[in-house]
Amino acid sequence: MKVSWLLVLSNVAQLSLRRKAASDKMLQIIEALPNWTVYADVFEHPPSQLASQRPIWSDMTYVDTTVQWREDWQLLSSATPL
Repeated sequence: MKVSWLLVLSNVAQLSLRRKAASDKMLQIIEALPNWTVYADVFEHPPSQLASQRPIWSDMTYVDTTVQWREDWQLLSSATPL
């Protein structure tokens, strides 16, 4: 059995999807509370000086992790047999 199937069989989303979901949740909380000082750091920040810097607010699109996980799983299941 391939290691890539472990996440599918254990019904756990990939780390990148879980990290994205946690970042989305944190950004939603910060956006709902503009009186927090971190609000200005996130939503009123200057543009990044280096291309290698990729802050979490650079990708503000919400991703449904369940749907994305299922799409990844279907791609994996069609590409590699057990």
